Amino acid sequence: MAENKKTSGNREKPENNTGKPSASDHHHGSMQTEEELEKHRGYLEILVEERTVELRKLNEQLQEEIVERKWALHELEESERRYRELFNYMSSGVAVYEATSDGKDFVLRDFNKAGEKIDSIKKEKIIGEKVTEVFPAVREFGLLDVFRRVWKTGKPEHLPATLYKDNRISGWRENYVYKLPSGEIVAVYDDITGLMQTEETLRIFSTAVENAPDGVQIVGLDGHIIYSNKAVANIYGFSVEEFRGKHVNELNVDPDIAGKEIMPKVMETGRWTGELMVRHKKGRIFPVWLTTSVVNNTKGEPVARIGIIRDITERKKIEEEILRTRQFYADILNSIVNGVWVTDKDDIINYINKGMEKIAGIPFTQILGTHVLTRLEEKSMRSFGPYYLEAKDLLKPVHYDAVPLMTHAGRQSFQSGWLIPITREGSFDGMICTVEDITESKLAREEAQRAGHLAALGELAAGVAHEINNPLNGIINYAQILANMYEQNEKERDITGRIINEGNRIANIVKNLLSFARDSKEAKHPVLVNEIFSTVLSLVETQLKRDRITLKKHIPPDLPKILAQPQQIEQVLLNIISNSRHALNQKYQGAHKDKIIELLGEKVIIEKKPFLRIAVLDHGSGIPTDMLDKVLNPFFSSKPADQGTGLGLSISH
Repeated sequence: MAENKKTSGNREKPENNTGKPSASDHHHGSMQTEEELEKHRGYLEILVEERTVELRKLNEQLQEEIVERKWALHELEESERRYRELFNYMSSGVAVYEATSDGKDFVLRDFNKAGEKIDSIKKEKIIGEKVTEVFPAVREFGLLDVFRRVWKTGKPEHLPATLYKDNRISGWRENYVYKLPSGEIVAVYDDITGLMQTEETLRIFSTAVENAPDGVQIVGLDGHIIYSNKAVANIYGFSVEEFRGKHVNELNVDPDIAGKEIMPKVMETGRWTGELMVRHKKGRIFPVWLTTSVVNNTKGEPVARIGIIRDITERKKIEEEILRTRQFYADILNSIVNGVWVTDKDDIINYINKGMEKIAGIPFTQILGTHVLTRLEEKSMRSFGPYYLEAKDLLKPVHYDAVPLMTHAGRQSFQSGWLIPITREGSFDGMICTVEDITESKLAREEAQRAGHLAALGELAAGVAHEINNPLNGIINYAQILANMYEQNEKERDITGRIINEGNRIANIVKNLLSFARDSKEAKHPVLVNEIFSTVLSLVETQLKRDRITLKKHIPPDLPKILAQPQQIEQVLLNIISNSRHALNQKYQGAHKDKIIELLGEKVIIEKKPFLRIAVLDHGSGIPTDMLDKVLNPFFSSKPADQGTGLGLSISH
């Protein structure tokens, strides 16, 4: 446009051939100048308008560029913000380094939050610091050499999982290193210590399972074998490869037991334990102990089952041998006459032999599981308990001899034996007790002692019998003469009759004394007990009334006859009543509401046989416990020497 206007201006410029102006020329020139000025003005206006339009367009373009640049700057800032958020919130640690000393060392320029957490350090403390100062073991770690190579070559490198350790931190790290276009080095890394520990744990677990002494086998829910360790291979004779894919039913002697019993139980309760008969590769059948349970996935759904397998062939042999040995010793213990019982540390009876069962008089099932001391009767506890407690306390064997014990059948027995404590690590762990029922032997010894006394008594009786019988015969004869002098119903006739009866009784006593000493026996015949009672009471009623003793009789009139020697029964009752009378007079000097003697007679059944029980009860001073086993001995008496001979109960017995 400028060129066209310039050309136009030149075309309109006036020509002067002479080179000198004239007046007309001047006038004409003046008009021409104005015209030119006018033309130039119009030109300038057009030019200004054109330039203004151009400037307006340029301004609009500039405004658009400014807006675009502002938008680009905003996008750049937003992008940097997103980058910074991504940088800071990455799960991996990120560190940005700038090379220094010509790539020999590197200065930290940026560090994200994950890096702070992984390396337990704050960003503010390390920005601007050299990597060799922040991480002193970086050379040994191998990362410094990676930085140098990446900085020189620009090629990314991966530093595999390596243990980093300095005086401040320690852990497994995995690094990826890049070079930015700006020349900075970026390290992206993760702390994989937990992963490495898990892998190490899994490795140890895998090694432990693979080398476990017991077989470990994993089976799918369909019964096909997924995994078997070496022990399983050794147990069954198959290789690990031969096991894989095999069905468990091929190994079990009973092919249906897995489906019918094991799997239903496992699915119901999560576990099955028991003995299983299986087949070896060579065809041998042997027992294993299997414990199998469910393997669930992360959702709790069953995906397989794991079994722990142990060959119990040798154990079964040992158990059988133990059972045979136990039975052998049990047979020995059961074959001996003496009793043996054993308690645990809590004094609970856990074993008795047949001999003890016989001595106790009840089945062993009623004894096992009971406390040894609470099972004893109160009197038996007083006599036997101290021995047991002594052995338990001293942890030493204790011998007990002739201890009076009541059997469960109510029979008085005397037992001897040993109490032998069982110890474990110096503490009481139970008791072994041997028992010998010496009741018969004790009675035999007492009979031997009695025989000695009787021998002396026999000599005494033989010496005095003649001296007693001669005057006694005279008394009886004279009494009979007097009796003949009176009529049957006269009082004097009754008195003389009693003298004769008492004389005969004295004669019988002497005779019995000789019989007792010589162990003689007379024939027994049926007698009525009520008649015996009447005779005895007629002899003692006067004495009892004089001593103010109340006599209570509980004697049914229909008591049956018994087979006995009536005078001996009379003698027994007289001796016992005499002892009761003495005991009451000793306790109560005068009358007293408890000064009573009771006579009882009743029919009883013992061992399915009919017997007649006669009892004499009193409320006297009683017999001391330490004298109970002596009162039947001849010449033993608790009475003063001038009041008792010690023969009454011996003769009665």
